[in-house]
This record gives sequence, C-alpha cells and structure tokens, in this order.
Amino acid sequence: MPRQDLEITGINGIGAGSIATVDFTVGRRYHGLLFRVGCTAHPTPTWAQMHAMIRKITLLANSRPVREFTVAELEEVLRFNKSPRPNGRLPLHFSEPWRVTRAEEEFYALKADRLSTLQLKVEFATDAQAGFSLAGLTFSGIQSFDFVRADHGSFVHWLRVSPPLTSAGAGYWKDLDRVGAYSRIHILSSDVNRVKVKVGSDEIFDKTKSDNELLAAAYDFDASNANTFNIAFDYTGYNSDSLVMTKEVAPGVFAPVDSFEIEVTRQAGGGNLPALVEQIKTLG
Repeated sequence: MPRQDLEITGINGIGAGSIATVDFTVGRRYHGLLFRVGCTAHPTPTWAQMHAMIRKITLLANSRPVREFTVAELEEVLRFNKSPRPNGRLPLHFSEPWRVTRAEEEFYALKADRLSTLQLKVEFATDAQAGFSLAGLTFSGIQSFDFVRADHGSFVHWLRVSPPLTSAGAGYWKDLDRVGAYSRIHILSSDVNRVKVKVGSDEIFDKTKSDNELLAAAYDFDASNANTFNIAFDYTGYNSDSLVMTKEVAPGVFAPVDSFEIEVTRQAGGGNLPALVEQIKTLG
C-alpha cells in the first residue's frame, strides 16, 4: 500500500500563550508531518515570524521526548539538508529524503506500531513574546504514514543541549551519552571556528569552519550558515556512516566506546553554546 497523506485531526488547545496537543494513532509507520501555521496579522508567516509565534515543539513517544526543538532549530536542520522551507509551513521529516536510496530514506521512519502513545505538543508564544498579535492563530497539518512494520526501532532523536564551553580557545565537551549513534551535531553559534571529534584513541573529525563548508558542499549539503557549525558524520547519505557508540571487543560481542570527546575552539567565548544533537537510538 502506498503512503497515505491525510489531514491531522484532533489538535487541541491552539491559542496565544497555550500549549496545543495532538495524539497520533499508533500501529502505523510515520514518514513525516507537514504543519501549517498562521494568524490574522500574518496568514502566511515568514520563518522569522514563525520563530516568534512558536516557542517550542515536542514529540513524545510513550510520554518520553524524542524530538524537542524550536522553529529556528528546525529551520537550521532543513537548511543544512537543502530541504524546502516554504513560508507558513513547518516540515518535520522522519524518513529522510536526502538519503541515497529508498531503503536508506525509510530506515529512520517513526515505527509507531512499537508504541503505546505518540503525542505532539506545540508551545505558542504570547502576543508580547511574538511582538505582534496572534489573534486568529491557526495550526493544522498533514501526516504521511503507511503500515509497514520494520525489524528495528532505530529513530533519530533531537536533543537540545548547552555544552559548558564558555571560554575563548579550545574547550572539551565530554558529557554526551555513549549510546546508539550520532548522525549530526549542530552547534548554534557564530563563535566556533574549529571542531575536533575523538572516540577512544581515534580522532575521526578535525575541521575548520571553512573546510567543513567545502566538505558539506561536496556532498550537496549546506554548512555555510555563519551562525552554525554543522558536524555531520554521515555526509555520504548512508546510515551506516553515522558515528556508532559501540566497539567490537570479540567476534560478535560489542561494548560501549571508552570515551567520546568533542574539542570546540571558540573565537571570543562568553556563555554556553546551544546545540541540537541528532542521536540515533531506540524509539520510546
């Protein structure tokens, strides 16, 4: 059966300063969600206006957050992947259209047949926070799904973190979990000019901001945003190139890697660095 693209129903609590919720049907494999947002003042808002209208979006599987992000963070992921960013629309991909094959694309679809509950929460700003009236606020969307059952539960979680790297020069980020695998890490600052990544005794990434932009462009990704350092371990578009947090210690026997360290060089310093981490682990 082909993918079904149907309206999302049952979105409750839409309003300025409120948290809207929608419960999705389990027993499906979700490929993505496409949301529409608007208000009387801005029926088809720009992305900057949508940043102001929505404070945070959270997707919960079995009541646990698996994706938590702002509109600005969503825009950065879409921009890096060269995905469309139409005004008034918020695309949220689970299956990843930038992958090299159909099987690779579908690999990280959201397998809701493994879940008891799947819920989305949208935290809207107040008029004062947005800087304009949110009268006539609307929020709707389309869900894309099928009923194929996968033999694994891998899913790309989005984690919002603030690594404690406050000073100019090189600092070391060591508190990310050594669980699952890592696809991309987006450090959301214009202050970072070099990043190194070391797993155990192996250094697997060492690039300046300009060299990283060239590497991304070679694989048709866009790391040119001056306000972000995009680290991608799977530039190739193959899921198997993600940074796995296990090592083989005997034939067929795996254990967590000994260490996972990210060295970040800042030009000026001052305040923690916000980051959005795309981590691959079991859903729910």
